[in-house]
Amino acid sequence: MKKVKTLMLGLMAIGAIAISGCKKEKPAEEIDGSYKGTLVMSVSDKEQGRLDTTIVLKAENEETASIFIPAMGEGRMSVPDLTIKGVPVTKASDNLYNLSETAVAFTHNNVEWKGSIQGNVNHDKLHLEYTLQPGAMPMSILFVFDSKQ
Repeated sequence: MKKVKTLMLGLMAIGAIAISGCKKEKPAEEIDGSYKGTLVMSVSDKEQGRLDTTIVLKAENEETASIFIPAMGEGRMSVPDLTIKGVPVTKASDNLYNLSETAVAFTHNNVEWKGSIQGNVNHDKLHLEYTLQPGAMPMSILFVFDSKQ
């Protein structure tokens, strides 16, 4: 009887290990949340402004997220609130999640804007970089966001 109990406990342990090993990764859900930090806007390596703000990552499903970025800038350099959808999220290691480069395009004040966004979440800190080029402007505007712990 003791051998049967030992055998049953062993099989249960093996089953628990097998089930935990089959756990499906849900990287977008792991980084879902609000990140407070500083967003810096630059053109040709010259800072044009900075904003202490909150950027929100929201899981759309297990592998993609939307990114909400609040408005920034003034006049011709003003950028409206942006929500970028369908950003692929992958888990690179235990505490590192990558946000793959994703195209951005929108119209604001009758001007077409184009660019891309990418970044990562490392140990619960968000780093984002995105570029936008409004209309015929000869250079892009670079935005860099780093959250505080």
